[in-house]
Amino acid sequence: MGIDQLTLRELKTALEEAEREGFTLFPESLSADNWKKSAENPLFASLWREVREKGSDYASRPIEVLPFSEFILFGSTGDRQIFEAKIFERRKRLSVLALLRLTDAPGEWDAPLADCLWAMCEESTWVFPAHVGLYRNAYPEDIWDRETAPRESVDLFAAITGFALAELSAMLGDSLHPWIRERIRKELDARIFGPFFRDPAPQNWEMKTNNWPAVCAAGIGAAAIYEERDSERLSGMLWRIIEAMRNHLAGFDEEGATAEGVAYWQFGFGFYVYFSELLKERTGGRIDLLEGDKIGKIVRFPNACLLSESKVVNFSDSVERVDFNLGLFARLQARFGDIAVPQQKPEVNQLFTYWANTSRLMMWTLREAAEKSEPAASGIERAASTAGGSSPVHEDYYFKGHQWAISKSRYGEAFIAFAAKGGNNGEPHNHNDLGHFLLHMNGDTVLADPGAGFYTRQYFQPDFRYETLTAGSHGHSVPIIGGRRQSAGKEYQAKVIHYSRSDDEVVFELDLAGAYNCPGLKELTRRFRWERYEDGKLELIVTDSAGFEGQPQSLVEVFISAVEPVQTEAGTLKLGPVDMFYAADAFELEIDPQIVTGISGEGRMFYRVLLSASSPALRMESEVRFKWRV
Repeated sequence: MGIDQLTLRELKTALEEAEREGFTLFPESLSADNWKKSAENPLFASLWREVREKGSDYASRPIEVLPFSEFILFGSTGDRQIFEAKIFERRKRLSVLALLRLTDAPGEWDAPLADCLWAMCEESTWVFPAHVGLYRNAYPEDIWDRETAPRESVDLFAAITGFALAELSAMLGDSLHPWIRERIRKELDARIFGPFFRDPAPQNWEMKTNNWPAVCAAGIGAAAIYEERDSERLSGMLWRIIEAMRNHLAGFDEEGATAEGVAYWQFGFGFYVYFSELLKERTGGRIDLLEGDKIGKIVRFPNACLLSESKVVNFSDSVERVDFNLGLFARLQARFGDIAVPQQKPEVNQLFTYWANTSRLMMWTLREAAEKSEPAASGIERAASTAGGSSPVHEDYYFKGHQWAISKSRYGEAFIAFAAKGGNNGEPHNHNDLGHFLLHMNGDTVLADPGAGFYTRQYFQPDFRYETLTAGSHGHSVPIIGGRRQSAGKEYQAKVIHYSRSDDEVVFELDLAGAYNCPGLKELTRRFRWERYEDGKLELIVTDSAGFEGQPQSLVEVFISAVEPVQTEAGTLKLGPVDMFYAADAFELEIDPQIVTGISGEGRMFYRVLLSASSPALRMESEVRFKWRV
């Protein structure tokens, strides 16, 4: 039974029947042999070397303290990285030590793991500073200058921590010191179950449709499944979880796309899958939240966005390269079949900051794909390998609800992709980027998106956010009209005029006038024509048509390049493997290099190619072509 048809009575009945029959949660993780086999899997060879190095390091040095002076930096300066880095390192320590404890003979890792669990129970709060008081309507105002701290709430990281401690307590059982197990139970009640189940006031995230309701609800729900023995009580607890999960699914369009992109798809929907599998086991297979047509489309969304070398279509606050959980993809591939698995070697990276990710990486990859010594190829590479010969292979995707068009082609060894978006400027993790587009070839995104900016308190305040190149329209390949950029808010939206595809071309046309608060702008359309031919010629033609009520001040076409442009002649620029052509007599060229600070805190050079109309007129049309031969 899937989530759409499920009722509270059916949930209660399924839990009670499974309780009478008996059930096992995350059964593959309960076998010591499985943990040992994961360490022997060739796919994990380099990962396990790193795990053992880090384990020895963690066991040899004390756990780092979490100073109050660093906790309040978010309130005083807006910085969230200094404190969060220590929390993430502590969570990574937990994952590494738990892996070693479950894999090796008891003894060597017992004390370091127990110390880590105890330290996490001693933390003042599991909520990140950036999310303290998030339930308040005026957040983050009137939070950090209050005499008393806000009431406890459950954010992403509190829920994830609760999930980890509840699961490890169940896995390790009596081998854990009874005081630690009891302490974990008390902290789960005080930090997770009390704030959520005993306080009827909705958590802020319950009413959202982004990744938050999935991650938070999954963490709380998983902890409840592990800790609550009474099926009747558990049914009431999980019903509130189910309602939040439904909100998460509502954020995907009918074609299965999320405006947050693949990285947040993995974060949000990944935790949805973790909870779904636990609930399926707890109900003896009676309830399966992965059933349903829309779920099948959501599962396949990364197929469209995967490019090469784990790079993705990265609109909005998304990174260009994602640390994928191959275990999650292996499980989904086993359930749904035609799932593209990223080409990536697993490492002790960001995934290890969440035990749920770490454990599923090890167990699900082992169970579903142990026979593979290499990650599966991407979907288009699978298609190419079965096509035979040198004929080009094309994959085209159109997500009508969020207005994304993605096209990928392979000509022999050459892989080329184009992606463009409409939507609105009030999306989750929004960038003002209506009409923006990407060009990717053989591992390099040439026409690019700067991706997620450096996360600070200020970055999530509109007055600051949209002045940055990462989120403002001036950092995207969209026009600046009369000196005005695109505006933020759901009311600023694109309209799809046309989408079509054939073997020879993809055409995607948008009305972008609604993206701008620009007096005098009567119309603005952008037409993408992506032409591809048997002999390997590819060309993207971007045509903008603008109309004004009065004489316009200016029109500047902006293109964001990740490679340094080189002017080869008037009207021609070389952008790595791509040649860019424009009307030199109609536009004045300027190259504006900018170092952009991304979410990691590191700077990266991007180049704003600015084409300013020489003679703005009541009606203007510009055509810019991007061409290469493979």
